[in-house]
Amino acid sequence: MTFENWIPEEWGSNPITRVEQRSAVEALARPEMMSAPTKHVPREEGVGVQNTAKGTAYVRDTSTNGEVLLTRRKITGAIQIAEEDLTDAAPNVIETKKVNWATSAAKYLDNAALGTSGAMNGTTVPYESLYYLLGQSNAETAYTAGDNIVLGDATYEALSDVAGRYEDSDYFDAANTHVIASPVFKRLFRDVRDDENRPVFVQGRDSTPDTLWGYPVFWSTGCRVSAAATVNPVGNPLLYVGNTDYLISGRGFGRGITEQQGSIESQIIPPEISDTDEALLKMRLFRAFALGHEHAWACLEYDPAQS
Repeated sequence: MTFENWIPEEWGSNPITRVEQRSAVEALARPEMMSAPTKHVPREEGVGVQNTAKGTAYVRDTSTNGEVLLTRRKITGAIQIAEEDLTDAAPNVIETKKVNWATSAAKYLDNAALGTSGAMNGTTVPYESLYYLLGQSNAETAYTAGDNIVLGDATYEALSDVAGRYEDSDYFDAANTHVIASPVFKRLFRDVRDDENRPVFVQGRDSTPDTLWGYPVFWSTGCRVSAAATVNPVGNPLLYVGNTDYLISGRGFGRGITEQQGSIESQIIPPEISDTDEALLKMRLFRAFALGHEHAWACLEYDPAQS
């Protein structure tokens, strides 16, 4: 018998493509490679600029050199496959299971990073989510709890309000602005029009994305409130508007895997060592998440009770 080591998925493979298609964090956040369990990265709070007259000294910048901490977590799965299925069509069965797991991992990652409401504990709540952090005060960034959260119906006024809270900040950047939203908002958007009866939401065509206020929309099924990270969150739907440079995704990898390979990893435990004639397909993905700055994002939490 031979026991394979963990094998990294090749870039462009179906499982990796599926995660990138279904996870807003994976597709949009600024990546930071991690070779250790933790990593400190700059907060990127800006640098001062002055005009200096001839012959005078430069004015030294006094802006804060803040940083955030990325802590790597391991998203996993263990899938049983009957020996008969391996015999009949092993490649197809294994590939299908990998893609199915990648779909669930994408939902779980987004919910953990965008929708969990509890304090980080490293297990059921892997990260301090974007939703959680916008609900907390932070003296270091001069942010007051709840300032960038709008709770209510998805009306024209609410959508304009949430976009404006981000657009009025120093962290607005049109080139890097995205909307991340639960698909629940698709239905809600269809009824929202301006004073001239023009829709604020525009359905994309062919290769163009859906847009809200002209900003591209990434639909994420994990973008709902949940007390703990889950594949199937059922809490209030969330919509975010913000600068993707300030979503930070730590990308880690397991032992024996290089930085160039690091992504989804799989390992097959053969049925020869099982008393149930089943193989075990193990899957894992090392990821961390942090928010660069609270003022770089704003959130609309849709409360059906107020609609």
